[in-house]
Amino acid sequence: MNGTQPSHLLPIFTGAALLIGSATLNATTSTPPSYEPAITLTAATLLDESVATSEHYRIEPEVANDGRMNSYQLSSEIQSLEVHTDSLLRERAHEIEAIVALRQMKESDTFQKGFMAAAEAPISLTRNLVTDPVGTLESIPSGIGNVLSDVGAAISSIGKESSDEDDTLAKNLLGFNTVKRRLAAELGVDPYSSNKLLQEELDDVAWSVFAGGAPIEAVMVAAPMVASVSVRISNGTQSDPNGWKISPTTMLKAADQSAQKIGLSEEESTQLVYHPICSVNHLTRQVAAISILEGALGREALLKSNSGADSEMACRHAQQQAELIYNYHTNRDRVINLHSQDGQLQLVDWSGNKIYPVIADYLTLSESNNGLIEALTRPSTSKRILWLSGRASPQLLSALSKQGIELVEQAQTTPLSVAEILLPERVQEQREAENKGNRTGEIASSIGSTIGSVFDAITPDLGEAEASPEAQ
Repeated sequence: MNGTQPSHLLPIFTGAALLIGSATLNATTSTPPSYEPAITLTAATLLDESVATSEHYRIEPEVANDGRMNSYQLSSEIQSLEVHTDSLLRERAHEIEAIVALRQMKESDTFQKGFMAAAEAPISLTRNLVTDPVGTLESIPSGIGNVLSDVGAAISSIGKESSDEDDTLAKNLLGFNTVKRRLAAELGVDPYSSNKLLQEELDDVAWSVFAGGAPIEAVMVAAPMVASVSVRISNGTQSDPNGWKISPTTMLKAADQSAQKIGLSEEESTQLVYHPICSVNHLTRQVAAISILEGALGREALLKSNSGADSEMACRHAQQQAELIYNYHTNRDRVINLHSQDGQLQLVDWSGNKIYPVIADYLTLSESNNGLIEALTRPSTSKRILWLSGRASPQLLSALSKQGIELVEQAQTTPLSVAEILLPERVQEQREAENKGNRTGEIASSIGSTIGSVFDAITPDLGEAEASPEAQ
């Protein structure tokens, strides 16, 4: 590994296979490699038009590339950011449009009425629900549905009349975060995003819906941006349509159990799943992806190494790498072995092929990418495949072709349905309930002079204790 690489892009697994080799790709030659110099790319050639152009943000046309990852300058009236990697750029750009939509929602009469009702909400009702949930639910007028209990991230103090501690507890335990997760799902954003401004806007609207009884559909219809945002989901968060209905606590517990089934000890699984930096989304997606590789050797070693992530970018890489492997296993051939050889992650499939999964936006023959070449040029009777998340430069493509190495670009194709993998019985129950006209996992709430009907179902999450990663 070249010591000059940015720390936030370093692999968190020793064999993360972010490196690709020299221009010659020839193990028998002594000719020094002819490296490509650092290059500058153009945003318009890297991004879909729907992402590259928007009236709400601007992406600078020049894009720096370090041989693997692209770096963008994203600016708007809302936020100005330096963003590393194509996937995060798409996510942040979409979040800006979601923020515009959320702010439009807050300008509506429906939101304002909900906001005022939330500010006047009697704290006694929330305390009764916490101390006597069954009795309180029985006392609520029929027809409004049941209240889903859920706990989660720190939330805003909008409409607060009690102490910080009491108010936060009340909001969490009554299902505020389930409303927030549904709102995020409708907008196609990650409810666990590290974008603080997005979190603030989600909190405001979700609290008006939850505590003020503002119908979520009416609030969304009031924002002209919602329709366009809903169809421009660019980061795959809605590939798991049932995920928002399940609390993060439940999802993390399921990931913990799955990691232990894979082979991690209880202590090792705790270090991975209840990670202080990685979000619920990062953790559950990587565990779900690796759990699919049933019977494959080396799964536990990969997951153990991921517990050492020291930054959000490292967490994202662990998630993306796991999903890249999952996609090979799902779309190409069954993976039977994962192992590290001389610092490179190598997969072996059922047919005996050697696969090198590589996370990179635009992979070039830069000097920093001189590690995987040794693995690729090592004498082998097996077919070798470079399974690349992004694209390769023409020089690299030509060099690989000359050596008979198959290159598959933009290899991730199958969405990962985390809830269906980690909690199949729970998802099936939701579907059955929906078929009967119930909307399992949603919330009924209007705390104020009138309690209106918003949702209709109660889940087993009532009264769960919160897991540490959700504090992000």
